[in-house]
Amino acid sequence: MSGASRSLPPVDEVARTAVATGAVLLFIIVAGYAGVPSWRAWLREEGGLTEGLTAFALFATAILGVWAIRRAKHREPAMWIVPAFALFALLDEIRYGVTWLGVTPPTIAGEPIAGVADLVDVTAVHLDGVGVRPWMLAVAVSVAAAVAIAIFLVGPRGRARLHALHERPWLQRLAAAMVLTLAAAALDLVAGGHLRFAEEVGELASAFLLTLAALAIPSTPTPLQRWRNRLEPWTEMDIRARA
Repeated sequence: MSGASRSLPPVDEVARTAVATGAVLLFIIVAGYAGVPSWRAWLREEGGLTEGLTAFALFATAILGVWAIRRAKHREPAMWIVPAFALFALLDEIRYGVTWLGVTPPTIAGEPIAGVADLVDVTAVHLDGVGVRPWMLAVAVSVAAAVAIAIFLVGPRGRARLHALHERPWLQRLAAAMVLTLAAAALDLVAGGHLRFAEEVGELASAFLLTLAALAIPSTPTPLQRWRNRLEPWTEMDIRARA
């Protein structure tokens, strides 16, 4: 056993703690929004509690993802998507720090662009001017994403991709986080009032899923372990038949 693997913390316990913490925080936020009307603006607006927790979770995941990959028994290049996606989402969440740094962001059609969300908003406004309503754009994005996922899973290599998802819990959680992020982006196109809060909660849940994806990386089985896992049901059947 390598020194890196001996130095690993109890990842299962950390993952359970992260799940419990995330669930409690989400419950408190949703319950507070529903039960305390005076909190609603604070919980759903930019710079509020929900967005701050999202940024913190993404920051932690960007660091945790690099740490987890360096200590994984079996490394795969695709694992780097986890910290990279967390860093990208974090930078977009904090608008690349332009507010803190006092930098004037570039503009498109007179609107400041300090992140992907701003670019989407400007696009939606201009499309609305030619008759494409924001909800239509949200539906189009959702349908396009659903079609892309279907093609990915049922295409020529669909079975192999499903096997890859089944054998890699970190990849399952990354995929779920990306789907939630896309759903939140679709809500952002029509967000207002309660939908705005749903978008923020979706982004926070996506950040927690990314954290769980990073925590699952160290336990990724090696190719030999995956083959053993695939053969285990057959060997058990053979043992029972011989008994």
